[in-house]
Amino acid sequence: MTSQRKMETAERKQQLTEVALGQLALNGYHKTTVSDVVKEAGVSQGTFYLYFRSKEEAALHIIEEGKTELLKVLEQGYRNEETTVEEMIESTIRLFYDFFSFAMEHRNLMILLFIKGYGADTPIHKAALETFNALERASQRNLERSRELHLLPQDTDIPMQASLITNMVTSTISSWLFGPGLDVNHTPGISAEKMARSAAMFGFYGIIGNK
Repeated sequence: MTSQRKMETAERKQQLTEVALGQLALNGYHKTTVSDVVKEAGVSQGTFYLYFRSKEEAALHIIEEGKTELLKVLEQGYRNEETTVEEMIESTIRLFYDFFSFAMEHRNLMILLFIKGYGADTPIHKAALETFNALERASQRNLERSRELHLLPQDTDIPMQASLITNMVTSTISSWLFGPGLDVNHTPGISAEKMARSAAMFGFYGIIGNK
C-alpha cells in the first residue's frame, strides 16, 4: 500500500469514527445504526465494514481512543522532581484545567462515557468503566511518584487517595458539563479555569480551604 493510500485509509477511518461518535452521542448506542453513520458520512455500508466489523467494534474503538487521549492528558501532569507545595498546587491546577478543557473539546466522547454508554450492551459499558479504572491506575502511579519524591507523607494511602481524586474529578466533569440532570444540551456556567482551580484547592485543603 502506498503512503498516499495509507493516508486516505486513515482519513476515512477517522471520518467514520467521528461520525459514529456524533451519532452515538446524539442517539445512544441502541438507537444508532450503521445506516445512520454511513448516511451522514456519505459512504456505502460496504465502506464502513472495511474498517469496522460492527457497530459495537466502532464504539469500542472510539472508547479506546478516548481512553488513550485521556491518559496522555494525565501523564503530562506526572511529578518528575521535588517541588514546593505551592508549585504542586499550581501544577495540579494546570492538570485539572487540561482535563476540563479536554472534556469540553470532546463533549461527544464525554456523553458516550458518562451518559449514553450506560445501559448499552455489556462490552460497551465495560469499556467505559475500564476507561475510568485506567485513569484511577494512572493517578495512583502519579501519587506513588509524588511519595517517592517526598511530596506526600510516606504513610499516605495511595489507592484510596487515587480513588477519591479520580471520582472527584470525573464526577465534577460530569456535573459541570451536563448539570445534575445529565442533560446533553446543558451549557456550563463556570469556566474550565475556575473549575480546575476550585477542584485543585478542594483536593489539597478540603471544604475549609487554605487559611
